[in-house]
Amino acid sequence: MEKSSVFLAGVDEDTRNQIIARTSFSVGEFRIKYLGLPLSPKKWMKIECWSVISKITQRIKVTYSK
Repeated sequence: MEKSSVFLAGVDEDTRNQIIARTSFSVGEFRIKYLGLPLSPKKWMKIECWSVISKITQRIKVTYSK
């Protein structure tokens, strides 16, 4: 329980407070990466997608140039 956090998105303030009160979890922030990609509670914008695509493309170029 001490190591657990709850991540809430699209929830109104009253519901948020009820969840936190009932579970006793801390509220986590979306600064987490999964498989190298940042997690976000909202839809990605085009610029965020392009930054990930450019990183992948760069890694492929470096790998195949060796």
